[in-house]
Amino acid sequence: MTQAKRPQLRRRKSAEPTQSRGDLTVPREEQHAGQKWVTVPEVGALFMIGDEIYAKSTPITEAGTYGKFLIEETDHVTFWPELQQAGVAPKAMEYDECPRGRVTWDIEKCQARLFLDRCIIEKAGMVNKIINSFHLPLSTIAERDDHYRCPGCMRKSG
Repeated sequence: MTQAKRPQLRRRKSAEPTQSRGDLTVPREEQHAGQKWVTVPEVGALFMIGDEIYAKSTPITEAGTYGKFLIEETDHVTFWPELQQAGVAPKAMEYDECPRGRVTWDIEKCQARLFLDRCIIEKAGMVNKIINSFHLPLSTIAERDDHYRCPGCMRKSG
């Protein structure tokens, strides 16, 4: 059965089922309209704009490799103009002025890791929203990363 391709650019709301492929699949059953699906975890670059997460993601079975991590190979610098063109990101704002982060998969530990701006971690329910929309296991580790700091976070730190 062929699935329709999902758009590359989308607002992340809830988990969308995908078919399982390869040895990297972490089974996670979801029920949709009476049908059970096994979902494949995804990795990607993300921005938080207001109360929404906008992400460019790919299933771990199709991800690129960066050191010991599986990643979506699109960087934030490239992704930001796409969000601006779609009208969801302010045209006058630079990419590093917006809270952002990355969802990765640690190959050695077979575990998802989130590297996030502090503003995302501190916003109630946002980490769970990311975990659910990327089909990640409950063992996912979310941590702040100094690489992903918006101006608001820099003011908070000193």
